[in-house]
Amino acid sequence: MSAPVSVIMPAYSAEATIGGAVKSVLAQTHQEFELVISADDLTDYRGVLAKAGIEDRRIVHVATGGIATGSSRARNVAIGMARYPYLAELDADDRFAPDKLARGVEALARHPLVTTGLKVARPDGRMLRTVGCTGRTELLSATYKRLNFSMDSMLLWDREKVPILYDTTLPCLIDLDFIIRAFAHVEASLHLGEALHTYVKQPGSMSNAPGSSPVYAATKRRLIAGLEGSEYSFRSPEARQGFLDFLRISLRAEERFEAALASNPELIFEDHLEPILTSG
Repeated sequence: MSAPVSVIMPAYSAEATIGGAVKSVLAQTHQEFELVISADDLTDYRGVLAKAGIEDRRIVHVATGGIATGSSRARNVAIGMARYPYLAELDADDRFAPDKLARGVEALARHPLVTTGLKVARPDGRMLRTVGCTGRTELLSATYKRLNFSMDSMLLWDREKVPILYDTTLPCLIDLDFIIRAFAHVEASLHLGEALHTYVKQPGSMSNAPGSSPVYAATKRRLIAGLEGSEYSFRSPEARQGFLDFLRISLRAEERFEAALASNPELIFEDHLEPILTSG
């Protein structure tokens, strides 16, 4: 029998999107899971799902007890309530491919940190691009962010071997900080190079919102300082250098993004970053 997995899902103002995200979990080929929904807005998501005809005994509802305390806190609350060592993260507006958990749990039996390729899509389902989809299964260390240069919440991990939580002090890039901290416990991630996760780029999402670049740039500088100093530890020095190299290039891209967005309002950061990363 394969191992069960806890899926953690932070939820804030997610009434319009959470049904689709939950359905993607319930539709998994791997059915040994619990889904821990952590409300960060005092919303009764049990009621929201019931109105959509979604009820399942494997869905667990918890709450941060506040409003907009942050997705890091919401995820940490969910982790604290999760029953199983294997964890996967899904935002309340994203989607799992049907075999995400099956593939991930099988890989976790071999390696405690697993990442997957992803699709980037609009809410209407229009595909924008893929990231990290090589078609290969491989260990990634120094080259991790060269391949996975978009979001990092497509991961699965064994919390008994990678015992970390999300940083509640960061205003953004919490997934990137999380994966950096994971590399204190592993030398590499086991990457499944197929699009097993769909990241839905919402209109006005923080990554593309006007005026957000200074916040992202400041956070990237903070992560760079932490990598250059002693905030992060690594099993592999090459991994530290890989994250540093990526963040320095990503910071340059961030500093140019608002001007690029002004001339092309449809531009997404991934498409802006990739050529700079390739040439950098």
